[in-house]
Amino acid sequence: MANQDQVDLIRQGTSLWNKWRWENPNEPIDLSGANLKGADLVRANLEDANLSGTDLRKASLIVANLNRSILCRADLRGANLGGAKLEEANLSEAFYSELTTWDRGFNPKQVEKLWLIGSGGNLEEANLSNLDLGDADLRGANLKNANLQNTDLLNADLGKASLIGANLSNSNLTQANFYKANLSTANLNEAVLLNANFIDADLSMAELKNSKMIRTVALGANFQRAILSGGCIQDWNINNRTNFEEVVCDFIFLKSIFNDATNEIVPTERRPIDPDKAFVSGEFAALIQKSLDTIDLIFLDNFDWEAFSQSFQKLRSQFNDQEIYIQAIEKKSLAFVIRLETSPDADKSAIETKAKELYGEHLKVLEEQYIEKMDLQDLTLDLVKESLAFERKKNTQLLSIVKTMANRDKVTQNFNAQVGNVAGVNEGIQQAAQHNYASEIKQTPAESAKEIQDLLAQLQEENPTDIQAVVEQKIKSDLTFRQRLRNALKEGGMETLKVLFAPIGIPIEMVRGWIDA
Repeated sequence: MANQDQVDLIRQGTSLWNKWRWENPNEPIDLSGANLKGADLVRANLEDANLSGTDLRKASLIVANLNRSILCRADLRGANLGGAKLEEANLSEAFYSELTTWDRGFNPKQVEKLWLIGSGGNLEEANLSNLDLGDADLRGANLKNANLQNTDLLNADLGKASLIGANLSNSNLTQANFYKANLSTANLNEAVLLNANFIDADLSMAELKNSKMIRTVALGANFQRAILSGGCIQDWNINNRTNFEEVVCDFIFLKSIFNDATNEIVPTERRPIDPDKAFVSGEFAALIQKSLDTIDLIFLDNFDWEAFSQSFQKLRSQFNDQEIYIQAIEKKSLAFVIRLETSPDADKSAIETKAKELYGEHLKVLEEQYIEKMDLQDLTLDLVKESLAFERKKNTQLLSIVKTMANRDKVTQNFNAQVGNVAGVNEGIQQAAQHNYASEIKQTPAESAKEIQDLLAQLQEENPTDIQAVVEQKIKSDLTFRQRLRNALKEGGMETLKVLFAPIGIPIEMVRGWIDA
């Protein structure tokens, strides 16, 4: 560790520094790891100084005395060492660039492991950890097995570079360019890949565990046999050429938040939702490969179907140049999913943002209207909130949706499908995300459910005192009706029977027995 008193002194100028050294010739000089970027060190006496790991970028070291100095892993990019004395100086694993100026008699290429940070440079097995390589031009560089752990590569250009087996764990790759780079078997665990470009990059067998692939562009990227477990893929961009063959992924995160207190990106919205569950072998690759045409809107809490219906119609009108349809409705105990289908070239991010915005606007309007209505009845605020919650819960019920959808456009409804890989919640509505699997159910139960509902209502009206016996007889004698109920049970589970039969007071266990009889 650097002697801070010495660091402070040398920053005051060469004259004071050289005078002090003249007066203290036997004092050890330790400036290791100090930040002397851009410092004026012309004619500075740095003989026998420890400058290992010192940041000397763009520093002026003209005619400086660096004899026998230790410059291991010092950053000399852009520094001017014209006329500097470097006799017996240790430059092992120091870094320089094409902009570094050397004394005429010094050839950096003759120094072993003096690394050139630049386009086409040979940095194989170089230790570049903990460096600031922001904006570095490393196009076509050989970084095979290089150590870039904890390195800042913000805006760096590594297009077509070879990073086979390189260690990029915990590195900052924000907005870095890896176009057609070879990162096969590279370690990118915990790396931040925010807005990074991996178009046509080779990431086969690479490790990306817990990486932040937020808005990462991976069109045509090869993830074959890569490990993506724990990664956050919020708003990433992939296409049909992106290869996920044999990808290993136990779970992923679809959203993230930024923690100001810790200055960290915190992944959210784990999929599968259950923290004790993981994707089965091959499931992630199969699901993610089919994500290009669909968007999922997820609701963990009770949501307002009327607000969504109104906002969806407005969404379609605002994106009338892009086809948007409701592909499926899925009901699960933990979530309610509305899956939208659109074209592969549609702006899904814009649709996501607008869907969320419009739903929130319509929800607020309906809430205000309802509260105003309740105010007219002189209800207390607590009663208004309780009543509103009850109405919203009722509005979420499957039967209400079936009634509504029976009179609307034909859609696919899957009321018991696994929610799986879908987007995150925000005040009830979940933000949309590119869906990671295709439609599983091709038939629509809305029409059949409506007929069942109408028939049960008719039977109750005709036989108000003996409805249970009448329904039992109907199920056992009418094979078509019984098959419809079996289909409804298969599609929506016991919850479907509960919604259909609870209003007429028949226990669902009893109905299930009649169906199976």
